[in-house]
Amino acid sequence: MARLTRAQIGFLTILFVLLPVSAAAAADLDEVQPRSGHTFYGTFQHADKDHISFLTDAGVTLTIPWNKVQALELHERVLVKSAQLPGAPPLDLHSPHITAKNDQIVLTDRSTSQPLRAQDIVSMTPVAPEAAAPSPATWTATASPAFSLTEGSQIIQTFGAQIVVKRIQNPGELDWKRQQTSLTLDATNTLLEQTGSPSIRIHEYDGQASHSVSLADGWYAVVLASGYHNSAQNVYLQQFYGGGIGKSMSLKNDTFEFAAEPVYVGQHFYGAASDGFPGMRLSEENGVLLKKTEGGYIVWTESIAYIPAFTISGAWQIRGVTALSIPINKKLTFKTSYFDDYMENAPVRKNYSATTVGLTISVSPSSK
Repeated sequence: MARLTRAQIGFLTILFVLLPVSAAAAADLDEVQPRSGHTFYGTFQHADKDHISFLTDAGVTLTIPWNKVQALELHERVLVKSAQLPGAPPLDLHSPHITAKNDQIVLTDRSTSQPLRAQDIVSMTPVAPEAAAPSPATWTATASPAFSLTEGSQIIQTFGAQIVVKRIQNPGELDWKRQQTSLTLDATNTLLEQTGSPSIRIHEYDGQASHSVSLADGWYAVVLASGYHNSAQNVYLQQFYGGGIGKSMSLKNDTFEFAAEPVYVGQHFYGAASDGFPGMRLSEENGVLLKKTEGGYIVWTESIAYIPAFTISGAWQIRGVTALSIPINKKLTFKTSYFDDYMENAPVRKNYSATTVGLTISVSPSSK
């Protein structure tokens, strides 16, 4: 047996690679089979009683009389107006196979077979596919007033509220077209009273804005900014800015989310020196659907965010939140939560925690 040269092997390799590609491309093109000669591939443009117009894949427009056509194989929806039925709506055919013989045209698709005379064809035109409507942006907003009262050697009264606004662009997409913008505003006011001691009032305010862009397989890119005030820790304003990547996953009734974001943190304290440093925000969030009710699911959530400093030795902060939400109806949810914030370089108190109980009101404005 004669051995193939390198040139012959290269030619056969290219041939075997290109043949399947060509076949796949041809499968998406319309076809004209003339009574003599080879088949043309391209795009059907229109037809009337005399001829068809066909744009070949080589970019050449052919005008072919019906008596020169043996068959047409079309891959789009086609509307056919016939002089036989002047008042009737046009025939609506989907990817029809059309044969022509002795002035008789037979149009066949998956639901019908219709014979016509060529001279009765007023027009035959393809219908452009409808562009997919863009997915609307969905808006959701929740307002959660909260209250707690503890009595004993101390009386602790806590009032607070949280407002969350989210906008999701193209929620049905899985790639970069799906984007989410979130704004969370949180405020807590706590009054501590103890016999023989002056009352202490603590203010805690927190705000965070973020924008994420989906990548693939649950991965996303995110940028975020936050501002935080806590009089118990003598923090006048703590702010951080940054961005990174995250991953979200779902396992039956559980959802998990992890993110890593390099950030820059600036801290301003009452009566103490301010500082700023680069750090890394590492966070995780978990949600569990416990039981379905008429108003929705009972949900338990927990989240932890840890920020170590890169340039200040021993400086770090960790925040944790856990909450239980029990829906009363579609708009109203009972919610109890526990919040804990530990700041290693706080000038006054290192740890601050609060427990709240309240109702969450959900609002879903119309999509735009």
